[in-house]
Amino acid sequence: DPKQRFGQIVADHLKLPVTFLTGAGTSIDWAADQILRADIKSGDTVIWGLTGAGRFAYLDEKNYLHNVMVENFDGVYGLSRFIKKEFLVSNHMIYKAVSSIEQVANYLNKLSCKFVLATLPLNSPEHDLKILDYTSALNYAIMLFEDYNFVDYGTDNIHPGIKQHEIYAEKILT
Repeated sequence: DPKQRFGQIVADHLKLPVTFLTGAGTSIDWAADQILRADIKSGDTVIWGLTGAGRFAYLDEKNYLHNVMVENFDGVYGLSRFIKKEFLVSNHMIYKAVSSIEQVANYLNKLSCKFVLATLPLNSPEHDLKILDYTSALNYAIMLFEDYNFVDYGTDNIHPGIKQHEIYAEKILT
């Protein structure tokens, strides 16, 4: 339920309105683009739940936009003609993620916004460590990531459940 997500819990606690710029399976650069094009004003608070670096948007020959990640790579028609699945865990994807994060941080800093980068459990442990190593040095980052086991799971049995979202909200608020 959208009212049970950590972003909503935080907004309710702070008595602030909330807007979600989200999409299923989206990438860090997609999220950065949404933030950079949003109507964010000076003094706003932005909490960005960071996804895995091994994701990207792909527009196929039929102009259908796919949010590609390791889990659905093989099902995206025509993609394997251009890249290999291993590309998703390449240093290039880390570079794209880091540059997107830096662009957003720079933009929000210029607007004098409060910014929290909430690092969530990501896609692959080896790849995640590179992003976690980078984000751990940022003074605006909160490590929500602990391991790949959640206290509870959502209805899809993949994503974190209500109790886990409450734990994330508590970490953000402290």
